[in-house]
Amino acid sequence: MFTACVRQTFRRSFATSARRQNKQDDGLKTVHILLSDQSKKQDLKKQQQQQRDNSSFHMFHSDQFLHPGSLSYKACTSTRPPRSRLNVAPSPAVARQKDIFHQLNLDPRDFTTNRAILYEFVTEMGKIKSRSQTQLSVKTQRLLGRTIRRSKMMGIIPTLSK
Repeated sequence: MFTACVRQTFRRSFATSARRQNKQDDGLKTVHILLSDQSKKQDLKKQQQQQRDNSSFHMFHSDQFLHPGSLSYKACTSTRPPRSRLNVAPSPAVARQKDIFHQLNLDPRDFTTNRAILYEFVTEMGKIKSRSQTQLSVKTQRLLGRTIRRSKMMGIIPTLSK
């Protein structure tokens, strides 16, 4: 039905002969009505989908095995506790403020032989601390990681412990 109306409208709009205004207006009105109906249906479907997603009830499927306890009201309406946020590295602006190497214009590669400074960025097991723990900038963390690995290869820092 929809394609027939569109074809009819296009035939009339691209015709070379004289056209009648009132018939073309009727065709455009029907196209407008059809398009508005389709958009309303799509909006209604989106609203229904959002309501289903936001509902606090648990949905059951036909091929799902049910335990007797899963039919209680408490089990159907229970929601998961909100997930805790992961430890994320600081933003560049915050990292620049907290990064002592950046503040003093120091290169971490110059501290290859200084085990006291490097120990601050290594865990008890000898693993390099993550950027979220050290609060360093990306560049400084990368250079510090190279420095720690280099000093481990040189034997300045033990490889498997602090």
